[in-house]
Amino acid sequence: MSHQTQITIHHIYISPGHNYFGHDLNQPGAHPTHDVKEVEAHAGMGLVGDRFYGVRPDFDGQVTLFSWEVFAALQAELAQVEMAPLLLRRNVVVEGIALNALIGH
Repeated sequence: MSHQTQITIHHIYISPGHNYFGHDLNQPGAHPTHDVKEVEAHAGMGLVGDRFYGVRPDFDGQVTLFSWEVFAALQAELAQVEMAPLLLRRNVVVEGIALNALIGH
């Protein structure tokens, strides 16, 4: 018996450089974040074109995910109607899956 889950990808973000790592706290970098329709992903490396692609062999943050449901709850709680999900600095914003259940898998 197979189990199917409907998952929606709302955004895929990549940025070519770091705006915070290695920068003075008062002077973040100016690398843009691109909202792309598709991206090439390489196992153990990350998303092609992203700042964390191929950082180092033992790195475990090649791709980061954020829950659309959590984003919506944050907007409601903070009353920030204009808050954009790209401000989260995560790669993939998804709906319909319990992300915490994926930790360690």
